[in-house]
Amino acid sequence: MARRVTKWIACTAGVAVVAAAGVFLSLQSLDNADKWSSIGGFLTALITVVVSAAAWALRRDAADAAPPSRARRWWAFNWRNGVVINGDNTVNRVENKND
Repeated sequence: MARRVTKWIACTAGVAVVAAAGVFLSLQSLDNADKWSSIGGFLTALITVVVSAAAWALRRDAADAAPPSRARRWWAFNWRNGVVINGDNTVNRVENKND
């Protein structure tokens, strides 16, 4: 539940920032708005590079971690692969058979 609330807060903050930037740029002259937009584009690109590098590093560290436990694999199989929907919209149920 907390994760869902966090996502909504992040989305709301993002919309608020975009709206504020739109209002700010609309109140500027064309020349100043162009300059501010260039700065904003650069900062957006810089933030994107930093977040992408951090995500790549975290994913790489997770790949080097120990494999998931048997219980975790069982949970993932049951809840992620319990139903298969085919291209013709038929449904196949998959049963979990532990050894």
